Amino acid sequence: MADNGLGRVEPKTWLHVEKYGVSPPTVATVESALVVPKEVRGAAYWQGSTSQCVGASGGQHKTFWEAKNGGPQVLFDFDWLWCQACQIDSWGDNNDCADKSHGTAVRSAFDIMRTKGLLRAGGARPSKRWSIGRNEWVTSVDAMRALLAQGTPVNLGTTWYSQMFRPEHRPNGEWVMSVTTGNVVGGHSYIAWQASDQRQAFLIYNTWENWPAAGNPGCWIPYELVSRLLRENGEAGYIVADEPGKLGISSDVL
Repeated sequence: MADNGLGRVEPKTWLHVEKYGVSPPTVATVESALVVPKEVRGAAYWQGSTSQCVGASGGQHKTFWEAKNGGPQVLFDFDWLWCQACQIDSWGDNNDCADKSHGTAVRSAFDIMRTKGLLRAGGARPSKRWSIGRNEWVTSVDAMRALLAQGTPVNLGTTWYSQMFRPEHRPNGEWVMSVTTGNVVGGHSYIAWQASDQRQAFLIYNTWENWPAAGNPGCWIPYELVSRLLRENGEAGYIVADEPGKLGISSDVL
């Protein structure tokens, strides 16, 4: 899995979840189908063997919201977002942006997107034009289902197990992870784009080239597995307001 880098690190504190965690109203049945721009799955957000998944998934998240709000099809520099997140996280040994082998926390990327904005791919400087107004956190599969039912993707930061690299290719053409996980190999940041009660799973598009197969077709991760990952110090964050300042700032840089 040399080209399938990881890089999410657990935050040292959970004040962001304690202060800004929410519980959306439950929904009976969910079969969501977000329109995910092809650019989100494309090479602009492939991290390769680096540990920049937090920056790559953050860029995917913002690109989606720009398209959803009727804005331009904008791509962002995930290397910049990852580097900035490293500067404000709780570790002092990962500030060298030339060393792409160290990770950071999902919370830190959200903090940068709120306070500094993002750097457009090919741009000279970051802009608050590309910032987000508010983000919050959920801690359960039911809460994620409710968000996806209303068209809101969820950025996960979880432990990643060896067997998660190897989903099963079903006869119907879909790729599905097993609830059997194997050994811990690191931490990863990725986005749940759809929820399907029929499948009992969320759909993810990873930040790796041609995973789980050519064309990056997406993979279903079972609710049961996600529930376990959230219990194992997983994070699940989402953008509430994409217009800077519309609903205020949701969390301090803790």
